Amino acid sequence: MAVVEPVSLRFVRPEWADEVPSPPHDALSPEARRQHLMAHPRSYLGVTRAPEDADVDHTDPTTSPSSGRNRVGEALAAGRAALEEMLADGVFGPEVGPAFYLYRLEHGDHRQTGLVCGVATEDYDRGTIRIHEQINRERAAHLTRHLQVVGAQSSPIAMAFATQPAVERIIAHTVQTVAPFLDFTDADGLRQQLWEIADDDDIERINTAFGGAALYLIDGHHRAAAASADRQDHDIASRDRRLMLSTLFPVSELRSQAFHRLLRGIDTERLVTELVARFPTRSTGDPQVVVDRAETELALATPQAAASPDRRAQWLLLDIPFDADDRASLHNIDPVRLRHHVLQPLLGIDEVGADSRLSYRPGPSDLAAIEGLKLAEDEALFLMRPVSMDTLIQVSDQGLVMPPKSTYFEPKVRSGLFVRLLDWPGAG
Repeated sequence: MAVVEPVSLRFVRPEWADEVPSPPHDALSPEARRQHLMAHPRSYLGVTRAPEDADVDHTDPTTSPSSGRNRVGEALAAGRAALEEMLADGVFGPEVGPAFYLYRLEHGDHRQTGLVCGVATEDYDRGTIRIHEQINRERAAHLTRHLQVVGAQSSPIAMAFATQPAVERIIAHTVQTVAPFLDFTDADGLRQQLWEIADDDDIERINTAFGGAALYLIDGHHRAAAASADRQDHDIASRDRRLMLSTLFPVSELRSQAFHRLLRGIDTERLVTELVARFPTRSTGDPQVVVDRAETELALATPQAAASPDRRAQWLLLDIPFDADDRASLHNIDPVRLRHHVLQPLLGIDEVGADSRLSYRPGPSDLAAIEGLKLAEDEALFLMRPVSMDTLIQVSDQGLVMPPKSTYFEPKVRSGLFVRLLDWPGAG
């Protein structure tokens, strides 16, 4: 079912490995991205910058904000210029391949190893690549323009595959018998390693194994939608545009966390009043009670009274029974219930569009995360529970979709470790 092919890539040179590979773009606020670029001017965040990142030139903190519609164009032009500069200065080595590669991410006691490859964009269009989240239209459109202006893929779309014994044997044998050609640990303690799969028989076995398998998109819904739109705007026979740079992970190795919903610029007292009027609620200042809340309860954190200097969060637990008409695989998913019962009817927030009041904060839902939470006077946070891999597969197989940013898999693949140039002069 899925078309999986070797790809040609340029890899960051070892001496640049501590500087160029970047933290996940969507896990950082615009200000955090600017601060990272100030400290690491060669970070690939300079290439992947979004419109909100065009306000300040990271090389000159006195640069004034740009205006309105120019922001998108400035971000794209700056991204292209940053990549051109990296290539000119030899940050990346010469293009090699096409080949399959293995990419291992290891943090603490967790380790996952994926297959770096090209996956046919057409598989996304026809549903062989199973999706589980809706996308934000503006974000997808920006990423399409980014592909067309910058002309490169470096943030691989992460997908999961169910048990494939032949592929998993190849992965295990390669990492046990072949030395990685790149091996480094970044400042966050994430170890990253790369191997090439060079054996022709292994390459054939991989192609055969995925020929009858579905793939589950776990990270990169917007990038996949952008690749599809980009392909439609180009000659569909172009090899460059026909494949999406991807990394495929065994389902068994993935670790799911949550994307919490942060609201800003709202009247928190009014929101609490409306929620109490609509749903059975209980209040608590005990983080353990929040962790142990019932399956039907959503957890809302609001700041304490203004007299509290540190604005530690206080919690409201909303008991929202499952609707009788909810589809079985969606009724217990926090982001779905939040959207249906709170965001749309009470606040008029459409997650498929753009709303400055809503942002997403990835991370754990454990006791430590709750105890350390602080909020400003006009902020509130809905704490989401992680979506399990079993639920994600069930949703995907049924053709259902959750709201954007319903899942977060960590560690995330990085940008800037390798790059695939699209239709650049001299590329290929």
